[in-house]
Amino acid sequence: KIVSEAFDKAGDSRVLGSQRVPDWRTRVDEMAARRNFLQVRRADAVYVVGWRLQIGKDQFTGRNDVDPRETPVLDVGGGTGWACQWYVD
Repeated sequence: KIVSEAFDKAGDSRVLGSQRVPDWRTRVDEMAARRNFLQVRRADAVYVVGWRLQIGKDQFTGRNDVDPRETPVLDVGGGTGWACQWYVD
């Protein structure tokens, strides 16, 4: 339950506009993001190495074009980006 609630809260910040399709949770699960939540849940600090999203690219792969307003403010890509979002939340 805790993971699902955190998943939905982070989704409000990360899955925007046209990217918010019915299967967005499945796409994020494929990035092992739920495991990442458990890694940062009680962390005092988080240091990451990851790829940054380019403005106007989707947050799932960083390859597909989307409206530039759909790029998350926290612009770290992949499951690492989700871990960062949970830490911030």
